[in-house]
Amino acid sequence: MVTVAITRSLALFPSRKFAVLSGFGPQGKHGPILMEINEQNGRLVIELPAVLDLPVAAELRDLLIDAAARDTSQDVVLNFANLERISTAGIQVILSAASALRAVARRLVVESLGDTPVSAFRTLGLSAELTQLLDS
Repeated sequence: MVTVAITRSLALFPSRKFAVLSGFGPQGKHGPILMEINEQNGRLVIELPAVLDLPVAAELRDLLIDAAARDTSQDVVLNFANLERISTAGIQVILSAASALRAVARRLVVESLGDTPVSAFRTLGLSAELTQLLDS
């Protein structure tokens, strides 16, 4: 059942490979934005770009699905150090990932959370969800 859900959700947005080959998908000043999962100190770390808008949220969703599908108990870490702007779609992906990882007894950890994402969560009335995310 999980495989079906993952496959179905992946069909909705272009994959990372498609974005690189075609030039479509998340674009930054210097071409496609390619986030990666890096293993650091026994954790899976994703460095967020400066802008987490709809196309980048799709890329992040793909990475988080990949991280959740790994046969490991490692925490998944989102590093917000570079983030300057976040959209509702980005927040939705983050909250969905946190919930999905909790369901499989894993954690989504937030690092270097600045004022920008905190303000965005508050503006959307998601302060309680942000607190829950930070407490996990």
